[in-house]
Amino acid sequence: MNVGITVDENGTFCMNGKPFYAYGVNAYTLIWDQWTKPGDTGYIEGFAMLQKYNIPFVRLPLSCITIEQFRAYEENPETYFSVLDKIFAEAEKNKVGVVGYIVASFRFVGMLGERPAALGDVNSKSLKFAKKFAADIAKRYANHPAVWGYEVITEPNHYADIYYEESPRRKEYMKQVFGSVSEAHNGFDSMTFDEITTCKREIAKSIREHDP
Repeated sequence: MNVGITVDENGTFCMNGKPFYAYGVNAYTLIWDQWTKPGDTGYIEGFAMLQKYNIPFVRLPLSCITIEQFRAYEENPETYFSVLDKIFAEAEKNKVGVVGYIVASFRFVGMLGERPAALGDVNSKSLKFAKKFAADIAKRYANHPAVWGYEVITEPNHYADIYYEESPRRKEYMKQVFGSVSEAHNGFDSMTFDEITTCKREIAKSIREHDP
């Protein structure tokens, strides 16, 4: 079984039960480029370079970024995951580990007709969607030798508990992150720290159900 990276009771990162230290690269657009430029093969050279310089792992987002991509995942998951399949295969070929960043965009919230605060509601369509997406990834790649671990969302804590007054800049920000712009701005357009914590915890539980 592929154990991947674990964390012991003291908070130390471990690989196969032993303290693990490594440096890697942040390939933030690697998979996204495959959706926007399907014929691009730069990732092949990229993984070969990582192997050449003994860089052991890469961190990259696994989720969609646009509403159109989330809809494509809903309509045909196999086509969607075929992109991840070939990236992971190249990582395995070059003996490079992958730390997958799950849920790199909340735009599905707007797609589902909800507001950002819905992500802190365990009964919301948005959180159920996020959990299913995470579970689909974990089920598919639980035993893949290239997968070292998962990262559940990053950076929303930076805007937790901050209420933005309505402004053109705020509306543009909302559109970029959540895929919708509310005509009537209210508190549900912001996320609290507790809502973000609930979201992260529920997604993590969904992953562990399929990949402990």
